[in-house]
Amino acid sequence: MKNKILYFDTETSGVKSHENALLQIGMIVEIDGVEKETKQINIQPHKDDVIEEGALKVNGLKREDFPSFTPPAKALREIQTFLKKYVNPYQKSDKFIPAGYHISFDIKFLRSFFFKNGDKFFGSFFHKETIDPMEEMRKLYNTGEIDTPNYKLTSVCEYFNIDLDKAHDALSDIIATKALIKLRKTQAE
Repeated sequence: MKNKILYFDTETSGVKSHENALLQIGMIVEIDGVEKETKQINIQPHKDDVIEEGALKVNGLKREDFPSFTPPAKALREIQTFLKKYVNPYQKSDKFIPAGYHISFDIKFLRSFFFKNGDKFFGSFFHKETIDPMEEMRKLYNTGEIDTPNYKLTSVCEYFNIDLDKAHDALSDIIATKALIKLRKTQAE
């Protein structure tokens, strides 16, 4: 079976996946160590989603741009089509390993997005195993092994000289996260 990784990051309208919106997703597909494709989608919030101004200040997304974003149902179809190019959701062993910085947050939002759109089959695309460098970065920060103000992605990337073009843009964040994962894997070998 091939090693399939979906590196992904989300930008949201808050931190509660059941009430806030998934506004942007950036994805990179890697199969057996070879990057296959990247995609980013800006997504309109559902009509009942709560939009918090603080979240918009962090991610730089603007309410006035929401009408130009992809409607939620269409965005879900785009995500599913993208994923189905590389995994067969009907084959139990053919799944992606989700990877990202604090990936549990992104998984909660993407799973909730599927549910909000009436799709209960999020798990058809993903293994339960994840790849997340945040825990290692937290340990390095707490032990003083890295000299950073915190263990946020921006600080860690700066410490390791990883280019993070546009922090809090889903695709930029996941490109930097992938570079961090690859760097740490190489350093460990």
